[in-house]
Amino acid sequence: MTVQATWREWVATVVRPIIASFRQNIGLALFSLALASLLWLFVGEEETIKRGIIPNLEVPAEPVNLPEGLALATQLPRVQVRAQASADVWDSLAPDDFRAFVVLSGLGEGKHLLPVELEARTSRGGLRVLGPVPERIEVELTPMFTKKVPVEVKIVGEPAIGLAPSSPKVNPPEITVAGPESLIKLVAKAVARIDISGARTEVSRAVPLEPQNRLGTLVRGVSLEPSTVSVTIPIYQASGAKVVPVVPRVRGSPSPGFNVLSVTVDPATVTISGPNDVILRLTRVDTVPLDITGAREDVSVTLDLEIPPDVEVQGNAQVSVRAIIRPALAQATLGVPIAPQGLRSGLTLQGLPPLVQVTLSGPLQILEGVTPRDVQAKIELASLGPGTHTLPVLVSLPPGTMLVSVVPSEVVVTVSGP
Repeated sequence: MTVQATWREWVATVVRPIIASFRQNIGLALFSLALASLLWLFVGEEETIKRGIIPNLEVPAEPVNLPEGLALATQLPRVQVRAQASADVWDSLAPDDFRAFVVLSGLGEGKHLLPVELEARTSRGGLRVLGPVPERIEVELTPMFTKKVPVEVKIVGEPAIGLAPSSPKVNPPEITVAGPESLIKLVAKAVARIDISGARTEVSRAVPLEPQNRLGTLVRGVSLEPSTVSVTIPIYQASGAKVVPVVPRVRGSPSPGFNVLSVTVDPATVTISGPNDVILRLTRVDTVPLDITGAREDVSVTLDLEIPPDVEVQGNAQVSVRAIIRPALAQATLGVPIAPQGLRSGLTLQGLPPLVQVTLSGPLQILEGVTPRDVQAKIELASLGPGTHTLPVLVSLPPGTMLVSVVPSEVVVTVSGP
């Protein structure tokens, strides 16, 4: 059989039946082709478009048109987002891509169930918002309260090597916080955090404020006016810390007859910092003068330190100073007769000197009034019999005085019998 005959036989047995079948079922073939195309489009869309609640994403609800004189009793809750977007951006959607809010116009004090409005802030991936979950939230409005709180600056980071920050300057130094009474009571300060990392010159910028309680915890649900403050932090060349003694300066003299026994200062040392050339020259820090003119008792005061320009004290720049004032001490020597005590009946005493020299000390104003009659000198004879005895001289002094010496301190006497 030739090649040509073989080809004709294949066409007759294979190709012609297929063509005949297609002609008889052309409608069914076209329907199958259309169905396959629709199925391909549907499966393709399912693979590129996602719908539903975006997982692990919540958007804070914001109040809009809060009525004057009212405040939110509690912070508004967060809501979930039902949306539609392409699969390539679905997992990258973030809270900042949406805005949720409730409109409070015309509302009064009390609780209100309000619808949540939800908007998209981006069109990435064909993003379309389908709605919030939940669709409504409860909002409670209470009377607005206000109070003033101080601004506290928190410095973050360190300036460039060899430099140090000076004390921050803030304007205004206090602000007004507003909100419900229960939250206003918690707010103790408004904190401004400013980063000076790597700074080489003065840092000055507007810094947002954060309301905090006394423990430094953020208090949510209140507003601040103004919400930002101007903070300036001078930067100077540092030399590191140096500890120097505090020297109290005293001016004047106590009242006549009184002396300064000692002057103490607390703390006795302080740590200073500043430019290298200035710090190296400083060996002490003086207080402002302590005036003790005419003092008759201790003087205790809190005094400022005299700090040179460009030098700072780490911590408190005040110290406690106390001057100990005591009456001036003097000495006096008196001739005092010796009184024999306890000589038994029938015995006689010989050899007793007429006087001993008693030297005593004490405040001048007391000694000026002391006479020999105010001092007593005696010897005890109660247990002694006849014979020669060496006895100590016993002295009694007036109040406020001290014994310095007795001359002689002992006497030799003879006790004789009948």
